[in-house]
Amino acid sequence: MRVFPQLKDKSYREYAALAGGVLLIGLVLRCYHIGMPPIDFLAWRETQTLMVARNFCREGMNLLRPSVDWRTTYEVAPRGTVGGTELQVVPYLTAVLYQVLGMRYWVGRVVPICFASLATWFFLRLAKRFYGSACAAMGTAFLIVSPYFLYCGRCQMPESFALAMSFAAVYYFDDWLSEGRWLRFSRAAAFALMMLLGKPQMGVMVVPMAFLAFSRFGWKTFISWRLHLFAVAVGLPFITYMWWTFHVLIKETGISFSGPGFFDYGRWLTSWPYYSSVAKSIWLWSVTPPMCVLGLVGLLVPGGDTRKYLTHLWLLGAVSLFFLMPGGTAPNGYYQIILEPPFALLAARTLTVPCSRRALRVAGGAIFVVALVWPFHVTARLYEPRYLSDYQCGEWVKRNTPETTLLVTSSPNPATLYFSDRVGWTAWQEYYGKGAVFSRRLLNKVIPLGASVLAVPVSQDYFDNAYYREYRPIRDYLYENYLSYKQDSFAIFFLTRHADLSLPEDGRIAFGTLESRKYLRGSWGPNQEDAVRAPFVTLGPEKAASIRFLVGADVHGLALEIASAVAEQTITVELDDELAGTATLPISGKRAELRLESPNLKGEGTVHRVTIEATRWNRDGVSVILFSLRELS
Repeated sequence: MRVFPQLKDKSYREYAALAGGVLLIGLVLRCYHIGMPPIDFLAWRETQTLMVARNFCREGMNLLRPSVDWRTTYEVAPRGTVGGTELQVVPYLTAVLYQVLGMRYWVGRVVPICFASLATWFFLRLAKRFYGSACAAMGTAFLIVSPYFLYCGRCQMPESFALAMSFAAVYYFDDWLSEGRWLRFSRAAAFALMMLLGKPQMGVMVVPMAFLAFSRFGWKTFISWRLHLFAVAVGLPFITYMWWTFHVLIKETGISFSGPGFFDYGRWLTSWPYYSSVAKSIWLWSVTPPMCVLGLVGLLVPGGDTRKYLTHLWLLGAVSLFFLMPGGTAPNGYYQIILEPPFALLAARTLTVPCSRRALRVAGGAIFVVALVWPFHVTARLYEPRYLSDYQCGEWVKRNTPETTLLVTSSPNPATLYFSDRVGWTAWQEYYGKGAVFSRRLLNKVIPLGASVLAVPVSQDYFDNAYYREYRPIRDYLYENYLSYKQDSFAIFFLTRHADLSLPEDGRIAFGTLESRKYLRGSWGPNQEDAVRAPFVTLGPEKAASIRFLVGADVHGLALEIASAVAEQTITVELDDELAGTATLPISGKRAELRLESPNLKGEGTVHRVTIEATRWNRDGVSVILFSLRELS
C-alpha cells in the first residue's frame, strides 16, 4: 500500500514544502518572547482569560462556569463565576496543560499558538482551492505577518481559535455544498458552531458562506431544507449557550467580560469621529498602508469564475461588524483582526498579476517584500511593556500580603489582580451594567466588604504629578488617611492602617524622594533631581500648595529650603492657616532657607499644615522649588 501517493507529483511536493515553510515561519514568529509575562498591548484582555484558566485548575474543570478574580461591589462571592463570555475553550485547554506542565507564562501561550498554526493551515488550503497555489502562498505569507493575527496568535485570547474555526467552517461548508455527504455536513456544522461559540462576532462569516451557497444553488438557496437544517444545527446550540452566559450567569453573579453598550447604535453610528478613528486605525495598525492599497486594488482584479469573488463577500462581512457591533469595535482595535484575512487574499490577488509576467516580476517582488516587512514595525509596538507597572505592583502584593487579602485596584483592567493572585475589585464595573470609577465612593463600597489593600499601578510621574488631573480628587485623601508604600512604578495603600505623617528620625523631609510624597498636598509636580542629583519638587500649576506632617516633642520651629523658578518672586507661608512669614527671592534658582517660628507648633500627635503661596510662574507653570523641610529643636 502506498503512503501519500501525492508525493510523486512534483507540483504537490513543491506546494507541500512551501506550505510547511510558511507554517514554520509563522510558528517561529509567535514563539518570540514566549516566556514573557503578559505585560504588552492587550495585557488587560489576556489576563482576564488567564484568570479563567487558573481558576479552572483550582475550582474545577466546569467549562460552563468560568470564573475570574474580581467581584461586585455588593458581595464577595466565594467564586467569581463570569457571564457574557465566549465559550472558554482556550483557557480550558490551557488549564489542562497547567495541570501537566505547571502555571508558567509560556504554557499560557501554547494553546493560542497551536490554534494560530491551525488557522494558518486552513487559510492556506482555502486560498489554494479558490485562487491556486501561488496566490495561496502569498496570501498566507501576508496573513502570518499581519499585526493582530501575529500578535493575538500568541496571546491567551479566543481570536486564534475563532479564526481557525472560521476558516475550517468555510472550507468544509464548501466541501459539503459540492459533495452533499453527511460527514461533510457534520464537519461544516461543528466548525461553524465552534466558530460562533469561540467568538460570536464571527457570525459575520455568514456573508461569504451564504455567497457560496447562492453561487451553487441560486434562488433555491432560500428553500433548501439542507441549508435550513444546517442553520438549525448551528444556531440552536449557539443561541442556547448565549442564553446561558448572558441571561443565566450574569443574572446570577452580576459579573461579565463585557458591558451592555456593544449595540449602542445611536452613540456610535451617528458619530463621524467613530468612522474616522476606525479608518485611521485600520490604515496604520491592523491592515497597514501597503496592504490597504494592495487589497483595495485587489477588489478590481477580474475574477472570471463567480466563486473567485468569495474574498469580496468575505471583506463585506468583515466590514459589516463595524456597523453591527460599534460599541465593541470602537474601543477594541484588535477586533479589526477580522479584516486581515480578506485583505491578505486580495493583496495576494493583486500581486499575482505582475509576478506572473516576466517584465513585472522585479517590481512585483519589491512590492511583496515591502508589504511583508512593513507590519513588523507595527507589531513591535504591540510588544512594548505597557503594563509593566501592573506586573511589578501585582508581584509586590503577591510577595508581601497574605493570600486572603482582598485587593482593590485603581485601574479598570484586571492585570494587577491577576499578577497578585488575589481576589478583589477593579475600577471597571461595580456590577454588570454599572460602571465603576476610581474614587472615594468606590472605596467606601469595598472597604466594608473587606478590602484591605489598594494598589495604584501607575508611575509616580503620573500619579503624584499635579499637571495630570486624573488622580487629584483622591490622591490627597489617600495620603492623608492610609499608610502608604511607594515604588517608582506603583503605590500601595493599606486601607486598615492609618497614615504615618511623622517626620523622619533625623527630623528632615527631603522632597523629591518617594518617601516624601505622603507629606505633600495639592499642586505639586513629580519628583525631580538637579544637576548634582539633589532631589526636589516644584509648586505648580496652581499658586499654592501644602505640606502635612507630625512634629516631634520640643520643636519650636521649622526651616524650609526653597528656591524660586523665576526672578523677583514673593512667597507667603502659612502655618496651620495663620501667616508665618513672607520672603522675596530676587534670583531664580538660588536656594534660600526660610525659618518659621510659631507658638502654635505643638508637640507629638498634632498634624500641622504648611501652605506655600507664590505670585509668579515661569512659562511651564512652575513657581517655587522645594528641597526640604526640617524641624528646629
